[in-house]
Amino acid sequence: MPSIVTSHLLQRLQSLERFQAVNCDKVVYAFDFEELVIAKEETYKLLPMLQTLELTMMTKMEQVWKGDSQLMSLCNLNRLKLDYCLELKKLFSPALQQTLLSLEHLEVICCYKLEETFGKKETVDIQEAQAIASPSLGKLRFILHSTENPLRSLHYRKPGPA
Repeated sequence: MPSIVTSHLLQRLQSLERFQAVNCDKVVYAFDFEELVIAKEETYKLLPMLQTLELTMMTKMEQVWKGDSQLMSLCNLNRLKLDYCLELKKLFSPALQQTLLSLEHLEVICCYKLEETFGKKETVDIQEAQAIASPSLGKLRFILHSTENPLRSLHYRKPGPA
């Protein structure tokens, strides 16, 4: 089982507020929307109502999200807990980070290969620069990162004067 939630199912979960998965040791991606096709004129976003996401004992999971992160909106996500996700390396792309307007609680425990929580892009165009300057993570109050290896990067810059 490469993913828990496929593109087909994900489209039907627009009202999902809480998602918890435990001990899914064959899962490589929690959410796979790589094959999702949406017309360019649509403003369709995935998981806009999700408030809590907890993934525990996902020993083979390499990524939480597989697909174009611009299709996602985690604007209501306020709690994220990852525990014992041994193969996870990166969590949020820069585009997905911009939708984290409500995130207050981030807990990462025993995710030994996690290198980036909030990713960065080497090249940024003007439109992306404006998006990066927009407020995100402004409500983040609690971060717990408990592993034997330190994060290589936690890229976050609060908007405001330099």
